[in-house]
Amino acid sequence: MSCTGGSTGGHQHKSYWIRARDFERSFYDGTCIDCVRFVRRDVFLDVGGFDTLLTGPEDWDLDRRIKESGRVGSVGQPLYHDEGGSTLREYLDKMSEYDGSFDAYIRKWGRGDILVRRQLGPWYRMFRVFVEHGKWRKLLVHPGAALGMYMLRLAVGARYLARKRGTRPSQDGKGVLVLSPFFSPNIGGVETHLDDLCDCLDRHGYRVYVETYVPLTNKAGNVLKHEKRGNVRITRHWWFGQGWFHKVEKFPVLDFVYVSTGLFYYSLLFMLRHHDEIDVIHSQGLNASFIGGVLALFFRKRHVTSFHTLYRFSERRLLAPCVRAVLRSSDRVLVLGGSGKDDLERIGVSESKVETYRYWLKDEFFSPLNMLEARRITGLPEGRIVALFVGRFVDSKAPQYLFDAVSATRNRDLLFVFIGTGPNERHVRALSAGRDDVIFLGKMDNEALPAYYAAADFLLLGPVDIDIPGRVSMEALSCGLPVVLPTEATFFGIRKKVKKGVLGDGTCFFASTDSEGRRRLYGSLGDNRAQLARARKTCMDYAASSFSASNAETIMDSYRLMQ
Repeated sequence: MSCTGGSTGGHQHKSYWIRARDFERSFYDGTCIDCVRFVRRDVFLDVGGFDTLLTGPEDWDLDRRIKESGRVGSVGQPLYHDEGGSTLREYLDKMSEYDGSFDAYIRKWGRGDILVRRQLGPWYRMFRVFVEHGKWRKLLVHPGAALGMYMLRLAVGARYLARKRGTRPSQDGKGVLVLSPFFSPNIGGVETHLDDLCDCLDRHGYRVYVETYVPLTNKAGNVLKHEKRGNVRITRHWWFGQGWFHKVEKFPVLDFVYVSTGLFYYSLLFMLRHHDEIDVIHSQGLNASFIGGVLALFFRKRHVTSFHTLYRFSERRLLAPCVRAVLRSSDRVLVLGGSGKDDLERIGVSESKVETYRYWLKDEFFSPLNMLEARRITGLPEGRIVALFVGRFVDSKAPQYLFDAVSATRNRDLLFVFIGTGPNERHVRALSAGRDDVIFLGKMDNEALPAYYAAADFLLLGPVDIDIPGRVSMEALSCGLPVVLPTEATFFGIRKKVKKGVLGDGTCFFASTDSEGRRRLYGSLGDNRAQLARARKTCMDYAASSFSASNAETIMDSYRLMQ
């Protein structure tokens, strides 16, 4: 008689993935995925022992021969299988060692054999074994473990398919997969930067594939699902809940599930078909970094993560360990500003892995224009001082104190012009109703903005965080437009002081984050044309030395250093 038993982990400090593997094993008791664990010596020898030509499925093979020779039973006690010290990479590498033997096992027992079809077929291994005989209830009770279990199953399957096709680097080492939940025509600084990045990579001979969603945060009309720009191929996938992002981003778990689920599914399908064409996976933001990290492990690719905001991980204690775990799979992490680098190092990310980078601007778009000519192009009056706002109307970009300050400002020489869209758009419409000193222009293509920057006298509220200037602030300075910056910036509910040296001397004015302080500054600037005129040249000189296309070299170097 031979015995089987429930298998579980025996290590006290198990990783999440090994706990997920333990959970998976609990579904296999008494199924064809399970096999005998204790065998009488004489029976073992009579059936010929293990088939030494098999590595991995040799226990299935032995199980079948033992069951053909006699009776087996099940013990009521757990059996301990110690895999607790394994990482995800080690586990996947171990499973990959078994791949070749699966083919030999199939040849031995026949592809049409019912047990082979169950043991190696996707229907039984991915679905039926986990739901039959009422076992589906365990999936509902333990959703976290179920998610990890299915990711392990997908990972093993993906590696097996990749090996069957032959995983190898592309011929020139210049295949890049860009993963981002947000891409043009979604509106924002990140989206504009990614357009610039793709154009730059195209000019330098890279083949770029972008996996993204159709716009999630703004309506964009007819969107191209498949777009080709030179060597850049963009695929925009449908995803539900248009406009939901700003509602769920306040809840990290919901944000992660909503943003990551679809992109992971679509990106996995892409890599199963095109993994031979990819050398580097470049993930944009934390959600994409998780996806890119898993794909990099599945398909053995290099992985770069770029962050586009200061997340304040070191002050979000529940999130910090998750971030540290996600970034382990990144070969290089690129952050904006020294504060971003310090933030990651404080939560334990290796200093050698983190590097700072800067956005850059296209000279052909963002360059100075004559103000009078710009006023003629835009239709803005020549005799007024124009205060311009450009951005998304969300709390972090256009806070209530901005609207309150504009509402309280009364200066006949000042004209407030708002460009953008977003959930707080109603505040702008309310301001512009019945007032001749407030104009709302709505959404505008990026190529049209330089004329408005050149026509304006100052930027109402330049986006900034500690030592990181936002994209709009950079664009404004490049066109000679001085910027009004807040003294403090609040993101993710955490307020920080903005460093005085975030932009060059003479390029910006600081205003407190209360409506009265801003009202006084706006009124003062409205009475001081000479000061604004002097600042224009300083802005252009600073931008030319700080935001040139050479900044892209940092990103391309992160690709090349890993080749």
